Amino acid sequence: MLYNSLVMFGKLFDSNERQLNRIRPLVTEINALENWAKGLGRQDMVNQTNQWINELKNLDDSAQKEYLNTILPKAYALVREASVRTLQKRHFDVQLLAGIVLHQGKIAEQKTGEGKRSEEHTSEQGMIEE
Repeated sequence: MLYNSLVMFGKLFDSNERQLNRIRPLVTEINALENWAKGLGRQDMVNQTNQWINELKNLDDSAQKEYLNTILPKAYALVREASVRTLQKRHFDVQLLAGIVLHQGKIAEQKTGEGKRSEEHTSEQGMIEE
């Protein structure tokens, strides 16, 4: 009985790791866009966000989800840079991972000290765009 419980626990952990491995390339892409976001002026950031919002308005639900997934790396890079400029805090990669998990409608669990409040900003940006 104990062995079966341990096996099930191991499968659950492996499944979580596989999910994270699927998301990590998005974080790498977000990191690669950091200089792009830093190069934008405040009005450029506002214009970019408004462009995304306007494009979303013309799409049905299915197309909106696909579009949000397409713009996710740039949107998260923009949110990260806005946070640096306004709060003087830069989202860590683990916070981006958690925000992406929430964007996907899944549950994200973080340990104490991993910045749960900061990752809320990334997922909130996704909800605003929807």
